[in-house]
Amino acid sequence: MKLTCLVQHSFLLLTISFGLALPLAAQSKTDFLNSKDKKATWLGIDYSELRIFGDSEADANKIKDDYLGAINDLVINEPDKYFVAKAFQVAKLEFDLTEITKINKMINPDSLIVLKSSNLQRLTSEMVQAKVSAYDLAGKSGYGILFMVDEFNKSKPQASMYVVVIDMGSKKVLIAKRLAGEAAGFGFRNYWARPVYEVLKTVQKPEYDKWKSGKS
Repeated sequence: MKLTCLVQHSFLLLTISFGLALPLAAQSKTDFLNSKDKKATWLGIDYSELRIFGDSEADANKIKDDYLGAINDLVINEPDKYFVAKAFQVAKLEFDLTEITKINKMINPDSLIVLKSSNLQRLTSEMVQAKVSAYDLAGKSGYGILFMVDEFNKSKPQASMYVVVIDMGSKKVLIAKRLAGEAAGFGFRNYWARPVYEVLKTVQKPEYDKWKSGKS
């Protein structure tokens, strides 16, 4: 009898240990889009592939050191205008810009200004996945949302970017959709923050419904 209990107890411990060792189930695009009470983390705006055309007199060092961080700050400080949670139908949104802030600080300012429009829109969905795979997201899980901007085109004027949703645990990209937003406003920060607002409006309607229906 005692031997039987000991065996059962040992089996239970092994089962619990094995269960704890199992990885968490991967999250999918469908899970993200259909969850009505989902939580997510806003990871920020990645400008590491940004190229600026039509503004050859811009101060690349100031853009890198001041303006790109200032645009990222706007999204956090003005949530009513930059409505990430509302656009992505997130019930609880957290903010963690640690990794993207580090990446943006490593930008080479000499690469920012380009003289040929052919240097714009360099990112592909495959490159987006490769860049996300290189992120340091140790200890993070759940959904992550970010934008990757690769074009400020003052001649149009617009900014083009990938809207990205990831599973932070596996670093798998669930959504990578290129969208563009019109630039407008006074001063460099406000001018190029406007496209972020415009893209969020597009995500809210009609893109989110297109993603759910499989049409985009």
